[in-house]
Amino acid sequence: MRTTSKEKGVQNVEDLLKEILDSGKRKYSLKELRARNNLSQSDMAKRLGVSLTSYNKWEADLTNVKVSQLIQIADILGVDMSEIDF
Repeated sequence: MRTTSKEKGVQNVEDLLKEILDSGKRKYSLKELRARNNLSQSDMAKRLGVSLTSYNKWEADLTNVKVSQLIQIADILGVDMSEIDF
């Protein structure tokens, strides 16, 4: 029998991403969520402690976001991680 992430206490990245993808919630692009919060790309980059170029690449879906950064992004934008379309 498979144990849940709560039972394990810690889950791996693959399981976390599967939970996010399987949640069934509507997903929003980073750009859409950022605009909804009246933030510029520069604002987001500064809050996340990354370069503007790195943030631009995430929003353009040219590079992947680390799970730790995804958690920060969700917190800044006031959404659940499962609502962000990556």
